[in-house]
Amino acid sequence: MVINDFIKKSKLSVNLDGEIYSLSEYRSNLRMLQILKQIEDKFWIIYKVVRRWAINNSIFGEIFGFLNEEIILILVYKIIEENKKENSILILIEKMFRELIEINKANNKIIKIEEEINKNVEDWNLDIDIKRREVELGNNGFASLLSSEKTKIIWGIINLGYPQQNVAYTINYYTQIIIKEKMEIAIKQLNEIEKLENENKIKEKLNEWVKGENFVEMYQHNLLVICAYSPDSLGGPSLCDVIESHLTFLLIKKFETLKFIKYFHINPKALFKRENCPKATGIKEEDWKCTGWIIGFKILKEEEIKENIEELKNKIKSLKENDFKKYIDKNGEEGKIKIGASYLNKKNVENFIIFI
Repeated sequence: MVINDFIKKSKLSVNLDGEIYSLSEYRSNLRMLQILKQIEDKFWIIYKVVRRWAINNSIFGEIFGFLNEEIILILVYKIIEENKKENSILILIEKMFRELIEINKANNKIIKIEEEINKNVEDWNLDIDIKRREVELGNNGFASLLSSEKTKIIWGIINLGYPQQNVAYTINYYTQIIIKEKMEIAIKQLNEIEKLENENKIKEKLNEWVKGENFVEMYQHNLLVICAYSPDSLGGPSLCDVIESHLTFLLIKKFETLKFIKYFHINPKALFKRENCPKATGIKEEDWKCTGWIIGFKILKEEEIKENIEELKNKIKSLKENDFKKYIDKNGEEGKIKIGASYLNKKNVENFIIFI
């Protein structure tokens, strides 16, 4: 009870109702809101806590293949419905995380909410998503990734909309590993918190848990991508948006052959977005706007990275000089747009952030 009371009263479950209800324009969320009446209080508390935890651990952001509002909404509802007698918020969160960790251990496992109103609605079909991904890759210049395991549909989490859709469509091979790793760590931390008896210690550890890990501290090896454009550029803003939407596939295409990399992790929160370029970016032109992303690399064997660091740096150089240059050339505004890619170790990232 101490834990539940603290979460309810603290900033951990700060009011996000305006944000949630803005989602109600989607039919699936309208339906979700209609069936929440009996469990509303518990539902919103868990939703808000998990959402904040995911944001603080850099695993919330659909565009880069991480968790989104609808995934969390569906999972929270499903876990509460399946555990109606369980009142512990931490235990319910733990069960929710285990549900996702286990999702790929069973072949073609799908997470969905069954209800009578959906009986006559055409079910979501994996083949539709597969075809959608094929078209997406082909139309955006990534046909070479059609056979890659890294771009396959990974999770099926089906909403209550009409027609049904897979709200986890953007989850990819790499992001599902990152999400699971974060959730496995979280479960261990929650188990330790549940054992505590001292109220002040419980509050301290809960705050630490929700606060998560600073992205800068996560990785020893990083990639900095900056998209910049002059105030005279007509296509600069939209081109930077395209780079953002294509970044996951660009990185898969460039780095999936490097066997010493376990995964790359795009920080869903941009360092800066359409802001005046900080001096640290090296953009000297006046009034240019910049968007910047930091990507961390998880190395399989850190002690062997010295043998592979040059290969990683060469790939980053190629990303800038070949892949990004094609976007600039296609845009036709050479001299008004720059897209950079730089290798940064952990210390370099820390220093860069200090000066932006």
